[in-house]
Amino acid sequence: MTARDEVLDLLAEYCRAVDDRELERLWRLFDANCEYTFVDGDVAHGIDEIRQKLGGRIAGAIRHRHILTNSIVEIGHDTAKAKSDWYLIKPATGQAWDIEGAGYYQDEMRRSPGGWVFTRRHISPAPRGQ
Repeated sequence: MTARDEVLDLLAEYCRAVDDRELERLWRLFDANCEYTFVDGDVAHGIDEIRQKLGGRIAGAIRHRHILTNSIVEIGHDTAKAKSDWYLIKPATGQAWDIEGAGYYQDEMRRSPGGWVFTRRHISPAPRGQ
């Protein structure tokens, strides 16, 4: 598996862990000193603060699914950067799903002994209108 494939797996693993509410699996994806910027601009510094803030948001959220697309990945020696589009969908009537939100992930990662981890995740909303 190439480094690019490993980074893409990390991006997908994040979405799957959030959607499935597998928090212990989720926390393993972050460097201890990671900076995490939420879509509303709130920032968490370090894994303890990420666990508190992100864990609370996940617990209070409705069940949803991520769609991740258009990832552009740049690989360094033991670091990587990625920018991806995300869509958050939620159940609607019957078998339908509604789009709840859309935006961008801008990520920085490093290769650790256990695999790639996020060192910075910045989430921003997609622009609306013109």
